Amino acid sequence: MRVAALGCLKDEVNFCRSRYENLTKNIKKTVFYCKIHLLHLLFLLFLLFLLFLLFFNNSVGKLLQSYMSTIGTKLCQHRLAAKLTQQAIAERLGVKTNTYGSWEADHTSPSGRYFPELAIIFGVTIDKLFPDNNGNLPGKTNATAQKMDENEALKLVLQRKEEVIAAKEEIITAQLAQIEKLQEELENYKAAQGI
Repeated sequence: MRVAALGCLKDEVNFCRSRYENLTKNIKKTVFYCKIHLLHLLFLLFLLFLLFLLFFNNSVGKLLQSYMSTIGTKLCQHRLAAKLTQQAIAERLGVKTNTYGSWEADHTSPSGRYFPELAIIFGVTIDKLFPDNNGNLPGKTNATAQKMDENEALKLVLQRKEEVIAAKEEIITAQLAQIEKLQEELENYKAAQGI
């Protein structure tokens, strides 16, 4: 009878030990993910700060306007590099395929609100959507450049970054709550087991 009781007790101790180890692993994993999200948040705050500095620099607006007439070329290059179709990009942006096609053909230019999403789709920064040279293509007017208000574009970028930061903060808050819950469960478990 004592041998059976000792066997049950050993099984109970082993079960408790494995439960304790699993809780410890879960806490470590959750802490790790919190650290990752915190690093992402810090990086996004840094980018937000840089964009804030750029927002007050008048040369940014002039640069944006000088590039507007050849954005279509860059959109086409990035789309081909990403191996995407015009239709796939248009669907993600919520525009018609022929609208996106007219952007690539430089018949029209996208409004500033589409640039953050285009950058995400192509996996590049917004500045990569603009040509590398300052010259306009021959035969193109500056009318398309006037469409985009520099403040509108930068405000949308800042808004998008703030939304991402808010989402990351929510994730971190949820994970911290999960850590606290796991730690409380671990403490309760230790107290119940007398560890």
